[in-house]
Amino acid sequence: MDTAAVLDVSRNLLWVVITVCGPFLLVTSLVGLGVSLVQAVTQVNEQSLSFIAKLAATGLMFWFFGNWMLSNLVNFVAGAISGFRAS
Repeated sequence: MDTAAVLDVSRNLLWVVITVCGPFLLVTSLVGLGVSLVQAVTQVNEQSLSFIAKLAATGLMFWFFGNWMLSNLVNFVAGAISGFRAS
């Protein structure tokens, strides 16, 4: 396997990581910000509220987008393995 192939696989890996993990990071960040704003307004400082809200948002994301995530990861791994076999 030459350097160009390694760079190509690395670039594809970074793209898959960004597309799979990015929406989760964005949603949990927005949920955390929303809960923090509500806590600041109501002066209720309970750490479990933010955790539970983020956990519920992440669970819903897995429920709706889990199949898409798994297919992206399987396609990447299958492509990487076929690239290694071709070399």
